[in-house]
Amino acid sequence: MAARLTPAAALAAALALAPAPAALGDGGALAGRIRALRASVAEMEAGLGRLGRRRDRAREAGAEAERESRRIGEELGAARRALAEERSRVRALLRRAAAESLAGGRGPGSLAAASVALGALEERGRELDRRAARVGRLAGLHGEAEARRRELARTESDLGALLEGLEARRGAAARRRDRLAARERRRRRRAGARGAFSLPLARYTSLDRNDRGITLRFEGARPIRSTGDGRISYVGGLSTYGNVIMIDHGGGTRSVLLGFFEARVEKGQRVRRDEDIALSDDRGGGGQVYFELRKGDGIHHAIRSVGAGA
Repeated sequence: MAARLTPAAALAAALALAPAPAALGDGGALAGRIRALRASVAEMEAGLGRLGRRRDRAREAGAEAERESRRIGEELGAARRALAEERSRVRALLRRAAAESLAGGRGPGSLAAASVALGALEERGRELDRRAARVGRLAGLHGEAEARRRELARTESDLGALLEGLEARRGAAARRRDRLAARERRRRRRAGARGAFSLPLARYTSLDRNDRGITLRFEGARPIRSTGDGRISYVGGLSTYGNVIMIDHGGGTRSVLLGFFEARVEKGQRVRRDEDIALSDDRGGGGQVYFELRKGDGIHHAIRSVGAGA
C-alpha cells in the first residue's frame, strides 16, 4: 500500500509544476514609480541647466547685437549728415557756376574755368553717390542688426517661459515624488506593525505551526482570504488533499493555500490582502487549511510574517 503524503510533501510536488513567480506587488510598483519620478526630476534639472545656458547665450548675443546696432546707427547718422552737407555745397557751387556762365562778362577764360569747375563738381557728385550707396548699405546692416536683436529678445522671452514651465513641472514632480515616498513609508510602517501577511482565516478553532507552514482548523463554512496583495498564479486540485491556490506577491514571494475549499478566483486575477478568494468546506466533521510561504525555491517562515494575532 502506497504511503500517504503529508500536506507539505504533496505541496512540494504540486509546486514543482507551478509557474515561476513574477515581480509584482504594490510595494514594488510604488517604488518603481518613485524611481521613475526621481529620474524625471533629474532629467528636468538637466533640461533646466541647458535652457539656462541657452538663455544666457541669448542674452549675451542680444547685448552684442544691441551694441552693434547702436554703433551702426551712429555711423549711419554721421554719414547721412555728411552727405547732406556735401550735397548742399555742391548745389551752391552749381548755382554760382551757372550764374557766372550766363553773365558772360568774363570772356572765354571764365567759361573755361567754369567748365573745369563743373567737371570737378560732377566728380564730387559721383563721390557723393558712392557715399550715399555706402550709407544705404549701413542702413541695411542697421536693419539686420535690429531684426537680430528683436529675434534674440523673443528667444530670451521664450526661453524664460520654458524655464518657468519646467520649474513648475519639476516642483510638481518633486512634490508627487515626496507624496509617493511618504505613502510608501506609511505602507511599510503598517506592514511592519501587523506583519507582511495575514492568515487565510479570520476565525478558526486551533492553529498548528512548524518551520514549513501553518495549519488552521475550523468548523462550519468559512471564507478563505488572500494572505497579501498580489496576483493569482495557480488554481487547481491536489489529489485527496483538496484544492490549491497560489498567490504571487512579487519579489519571488508566494503564498500557498491547501484545503477543501471552493476557489472564487482565477489564474491571473489581481487580489488585495484579506480579500475573500475561496469558501471552505468543513465536510461535516471540521475542516482545515494549510498555509505556506515560499521565497524563491525555498520555504519562508510563515509564522514570522503574519500579524501578531497568529
